[in-house]
Amino acid sequence: MVPNLAIITVATASYQYALTSHARALKQNTTAAGIDSGHFILVTCQKPLRGILEHYQAILGDGWTIHHIPLAVQDGHVNYKENAQLVIAQLFTAGFDKARSLAVDYVWSVESDILPEANNLRCLLDMLNFDNGYYDVSFGVYVSQGGGGIMGGRATDQNWILPNWYEDEKEEGKDGPKGNVFKLNAEKWRKRGWLEWAYPEVGKGAALESDWMPMGNNLFSKKALNLVDFTGYQGKATQDLYAYFRRLKPHGIRLCVVPHALSHHVVRRKDESGNTTYKVLFMYHEPSGEFEGHLRHREEPYYTHEAGEVFVTPPIPPADYSI
Repeated sequence: MVPNLAIITVATASYQYALTSHARALKQNTTAAGIDSGHFILVTCQKPLRGILEHYQAILGDGWTIHHIPLAVQDGHVNYKENAQLVIAQLFTAGFDKARSLAVDYVWSVESDILPEANNLRCLLDMLNFDNGYYDVSFGVYVSQGGGGIMGGRATDQNWILPNWYEDEKEEGKDGPKGNVFKLNAEKWRKRGWLEWAYPEVGKGAALESDWMPMGNNLFSKKALNLVDFTGYQGKATQDLYAYFRRLKPHGIRLCVVPHALSHHVVRRKDESGNTTYKVLFMYHEPSGEFEGHLRHREEPYYTHEAGEVFVTPPIPPADYSI
């Protein structure tokens, strides 16, 4: 039976720079999962990138219905501050409301700057079928915007992402730990916050329980979809952590992180002259040797591969690549 699926992507004007690549990644995933119809919901602030709705339709195909929701929200707030987080919650609220109105069985949230490898959706569906629905949310891995920290790991109700190392594990006189995770765990096993510290050595072939979730590449069951919202959220912490700990976890929703399913994260950077450049935090599994299969990433220039792009540093996008 082909899953009845809606895909949600939200993007303010300043986060639409990877949408052409994003559309291709969605098509690769739906094809690999055997899904040739469904709903794509794009929530933006006011106008979308020129021609992007037609691009999604052409790439995904006639079986897909494209829903565009333009919201009167302000762009340009300082990242991770309350107003920026409230805007993100407003965008996702509109997307989830639309998905619920379509009565779909699954919702896949794929943020506008995340490019999932072609096997992601298939793997995420597999994990929601694991043990007759043990998990209700599964997500693929990607590197955080700052270039460090892989999504997923350990948490508590009091600390929504645990530290990777604790105060008594710091090197004297310095901010960092006195050793790597293996040295620290050999001295005292502890739950640790981010994936590479919580579950060191894992990667290809693995799927694990996580205590917290992002929102960049998540598959929600119908049960989870009906529960997810941001009631009570004031912009403190991130909207994804709030949605889980305050809205989903109280209803027994379990999370699965899939280090087997990799995604790439397209991010903005500033060069030495203060100009904006775009990089891709490209994830891969170590291909050989003692560390074969372990999670790795590298930062490289991002190319859209749209006609007119030229090879320079940084890449120059086509002239009409604008709102």
